[in-house]
Amino acid sequence: MSTTATGGRLFLVPAPLDFGCSVQAPLTDVLPAATLQRAAALTHWICENAKSTRAYLKRVSELHPLALPLREQTITELPREVHKKGDHGGGFDARPLLAAARQGHDIGRQGGS
Repeated sequence: MSTTATGGRLFLVPAPLDFGCSVQAPLTDVLPAATLQRAAALTHWICENAKSTRAYLKRVSELHPLALPLREQTITELPREVHKKGDHGGGFDARPLLAAARQGHDIGRQGGS
């Protein structure tokens, strides 16, 4: 986690595509160790589906301790109309989603859920 005066960073964190499958590949087989370590260090998340993000973080926590317990992570879902239809018409204000970054916290953006 970064708490610098210059603001936090936004990390795009890949999502494995095996959620819901009867057999899931070990995360270490599908994602680099540095990605998993960065994900474990983040405490603020923007996602399409909070349930999928929590499931992802639970898998990460089996490999690397999370910076905060799962129940203390800040997970913010994108509005449905943005991630289902896109923001092609404008009018969506993303600034509230990035408030934590403006306060100096690094944020993970997890997608593909």
